[in-house]
Amino acid sequence: NPAAFLYKYKDIQLTQTQGGSLLILNAAKATLKGFDFDGEAFLTENISFTFGGAYVDSKYDEFLNGPTFTPNPAGGNIVGTGDLSGNRLIRTPKFTGNIGVKGSFPIGNDKITAQANLYHSGGFFFEAENRLKQGDYRTLSGEIAYEIGDMWRIWVFGRNITNTKYLVFGESGGLGDIVSAAPGRLYGVGAGFRF
Repeated sequence: NPAAFLYKYKDIQLTQTQGGSLLILNAAKATLKGFDFDGEAFLTENISFTFGGAYVDSKYDEFLNGPTFTPNPAGGNIVGTGDLSGNRLIRTPKFTGNIGVKGSFPIGNDKITAQANLYHSGGFFFEAENRLKQGDYRTLSGEIAYEIGDMWRIWVFGRNITNTKYLVFGESGGLGDIVSAAPGRLYGVGAGFRF
């Protein structure tokens, strides 16, 4: 399933926290273009291979007087403005992709299902200034479930099994930079009932 896209934004808005207040900024014009695809191929009747990916080329076509933050040797950041035209859009990696495998194995009226997925994200910026950056990262997740008839389901799962360290949030301010880390490795069990 392939698709190509082209978005042209006018009066695109961004938010920024400053002095405890949430400000809305006008980033003027931006262009976002690229393609994505996904698919599934059955290796056997019970096992399938899933895949997907995307390439995105993004930039602010016009962003005059955008916020800038220069690290201050004495602490915090020096707040200013600058021409951010040509910078990449926030939270927009150039490349993302995933591959996975799924299996379903009948046992009488019941079945065991299993799946694993590897996700890749290219690097991206948290702010229009393109200073705070999250680099490339990959995460692995998986799940094994036992389904009893059509009603009960019991499963074990793992998220970020490789314990990859990456950021989910970043922002600059006059007092300094603030970042939040993604959850580390997580395992769990669950049970469900359909009626």
